[in-house]
Amino acid sequence: IYLLTNMKTGGKKKFETPALSNYSQWFIPEIIWTNKESFITFTSPVPGLLDANQPNLVLEEFNIKTKHQLEVEDGYGQLVCSPSGEECLIGDGLSTLINLSSGEKMKWIEYKSE
Repeated sequence: IYLLTNMKTGGKKKFETPALSNYSQWFIPEIIWTNKESFITFTSPVPGLLDANQPNLVLEEFNIKTKHQLEVEDGYGQLVCSPSGEECLIGDGLSTLINLSSGEKMKWIEYKSE
């Protein structure tokens, strides 16, 4: 359960998402705060184990008024976003740049092993 409170107006919004477990403990995905008074996190459509649900996780943006799904098709992965929340680095080694509004992806770095 996420509870957002507007400290200026006292307005509140509660969001509930299904719980995930990583066998021995609850799994809580990272939360990325943006400068648009919102946060971005991965959610699962159904409760269960992370290993089984990982490909189905969706990236969503929450604010005091609403939530909406963002255009990411790869499922859960490492994620770092710009302060605006418009663009993020995602994937193994943060090697893919994604525009969350359009879903456009670009490989910006390639790791080569010797």
